[in-house]
Amino acid sequence: MRVRAKKLSLSFLCFFTLLCYFSAWWAVRTYGSISMEEIVFHLNVPLDGVNTEYIFSYLKTALLPALVVFVIAAAVFGRCCLYLRRRKTYTCLDIRFGQKRWLLDLTDRTFSRAMALLLIFGLVFMAAGTDSMLNIGDYLYNQFHKSSFIEEQYVKPESSLLSFPEKKRNLVYIYLESMEKTFEDRENGGNMEENAIPELTELAKQNVTFQLGPDGSQGILPLTSTWTIAAMVAQTSGLPLKIPVEKNSMSKYGSFLPGAVTLGEVLEDAGYRNMLMVGSYASFAGRDQYFKDHGSYEIWDFGTAKRLDKVPDDYNIGWWGIEDEKLFEYAKEELSKLAAGSQPFNFTMLTVDTHNPNGYVCRLCDGQFEDQYSNVLHCSSRQTVQFVQWIMEQPWYENTTVVVTGDHATMVSGYAPDDGSYDRGVYYCFINPAAVPADRNHTACTMDLFPTTLAAMGVEIEGDRLGLGTNLFSERGTIVDEFGQEEVISQLNMKSEFYDSVLLYGEEAEEK
Repeated sequence: MRVRAKKLSLSFLCFFTLLCYFSAWWAVRTYGSISMEEIVFHLNVPLDGVNTEYIFSYLKTALLPALVVFVIAAAVFGRCCLYLRRRKTYTCLDIRFGQKRWLLDLTDRTFSRAMALLLIFGLVFMAAGTDSMLNIGDYLYNQFHKSSFIEEQYVKPESSLLSFPEKKRNLVYIYLESMEKTFEDRENGGNMEENAIPELTELAKQNVTFQLGPDGSQGILPLTSTWTIAAMVAQTSGLPLKIPVEKNSMSKYGSFLPGAVTLGEVLEDAGYRNMLMVGSYASFAGRDQYFKDHGSYEIWDFGTAKRLDKVPDDYNIGWWGIEDEKLFEYAKEELSKLAAGSQPFNFTMLTVDTHNPNGYVCRLCDGQFEDQYSNVLHCSSRQTVQFVQWIMEQPWYENTTVVVTGDHATMVSGYAPDDGSYDRGVYYCFINPAAVPADRNHTACTMDLFPTTLAAMGVEIEGDRLGLGTNLFSERGTIVDEFGQEEVISQLNMKSEFYDSVLLYGEEAEEK
């Protein structure tokens, strides 16, 4: 029984190592640069509404190859061992190389040891390969090394620090899936030969951006917020999204970052009506929970569209939900309803057509570029600007601030040039803000968008900092200005007891 148990344990170890290796390869191939923080988060939250294309891709590209390699290796090893056991004699291994010849006698024990060494080498090789792709070693290192950086730099968004204008401005906040400044041509601060998003480029030129980066044309750095819900958390709370490997707040408390104070809560307390619109299921990655917990957002998603008969129950375009063409039209309907109400409103929406892999080609895409993703980006650029132009034509626009921003850098592997010489940042611009940028060159990250959005709405912020973010309309330097990009990333990646206890679990929120 012991021998059998050892064999089963060894077999499981071998298969698990193979699966980890092929899973890492699949993740990098599918998403490009992916962090362990993202992997750990998605392992800990509900994946309702996940794109089935990813599931089938994983089964085909990761699970199936791992099974095939394991079965073949096990069959070869088993046949060799059986052969030796049956002979019960020395086995002669004849090795020839050119004119040279070696005869090696192998016993059962010798062969077993050789195979064991080969197995160990293979496991080590795959473990090293997995680590090189996902930086598992760095992640584990950070789990056991503490930092007080977040605690020292965090500014809790208390009402005493905020002064709203007498007439509160509406907010329309548009997250563009995977939209980077990188997609512009080099002449406009991007890193492409041809501008894939010319309409968005002109929109930014005609409205408000900031002097970002050494040459003043950089996008907003995502830092550690490299996937959608992490980006939403960063932009609305001024905080990174960090989930310890051993547990997560949602499973323990049924809440999402209960100790954090976010944009939605600030606006709700000021009398705003909040709404989130997404074309997919909002439950994916806990997005609905985050926005409901922080600002009592009304949620409009793919499920809502079905309930309202906007799409048939069996509607399926081979994508996550509703294409952006339809989503923008439904957004117009909801904005008109909100504007007809008596409350100031915050309407937040997230597009989806530009999501990995390679985006969704809708009927409006014109095929100007040779590759699919460029065409999808171009189509998204055109549709977004048309939607913003519609907003500008509405009677309520005069008292409305519009923020257009990417959520994170694209996960389409190999699309955006990345040789290390260019800092990839997300696209952004502020339309009709109630503030004027100070003459200050910043290096900004997505966490800075939290206080900057409030400032754009005419809110005065004492100290010009909320969460870890800095008001970019002000002259105050950001944490990246002060500490440098690499140092901030390093500190944010380390374990923070303050973050875990106060923000993630809310256990000491009242005392801080």
